[in-house]
Amino acid sequence: MAVLASLSCEPGLAQTEGELIIAIDSDVVLEPDAVEQAVAAFRNDPNLAAATAHLIIDRNLLVQADTQGRLLVDQTDMPLNAPLSFMQHFLAAAQFMEYLQAFRIGRHAEAARGQLFTLSGACGIFRREALTAVGQYHGRTVSEDTDLTFALLRRGFKLGYLPQVRVHLAPTISWRALYAQRVRWQRGELEVLAVHTDLVTQVSRSRGSNMLIRLWRDHTLAMMRLVWLLLLPLFHC
Repeated sequence: MAVLASLSCEPGLAQTEGELIIAIDSDVVLEPDAVEQAVAAFRNDPNLAAATAHLIIDRNLLVQADTQGRLLVDQTDMPLNAPLSFMQHFLAAAQFMEYLQAFRIGRHAEAARGQLFTLSGACGIFRREALTAVGQYHGRTVSEDTDLTFALLRRGFKLGYLPQVRVHLAPTISWRALYAQRVRWQRGELEVLAVHTDLVTQVSRSRGSNMLIRLWRDHTLAMMRLVWLLLLPLFHC
């Protein structure tokens, strides 16, 4: 019923035969029932064409390795967690809070209003016919996930958010890498806006919302959303 494919190997999408395609990043970890939950959601809603999963920042995915890149394990053959400095722990906790707000509140609200505009590239679920209709992922922007989402919106497909499909990913724990990530997101926003300028205007007028402002808030202000850093002392992390 469902086929997994990593976005790092896009030609594999052309070889899939399932009715549903779950496209994931190669470094994420699906919870044991994630695929089952995704299939059930699409069976229960025949009109649902594509959906984004719920992403969880998980510092337990930061593990130790030797100089050859081999994982270090304990006596039970479980990977050893990487030791984190105070600042690394702080960054991981901030991103956990950021993603919790962005998905459990942000994506949920957007999907409920029918205004979801980014199917996360870390884990997106698609009906084959919808993905085929828009030509799958394109390399014309660095935000292939947002570009693909806009292409689906252009065709009038129903998009959703599935909080029961839970996916874990490791946090970015250096300021340099975090800054580079957010700059890439901003660049991707500009490129997507350039490709889909007409759709941004169309959606804004027809649904009474400003898609441009929402994109700007979600991507351009992505670094500022780490205001959670200032609030973390109030939480036990």
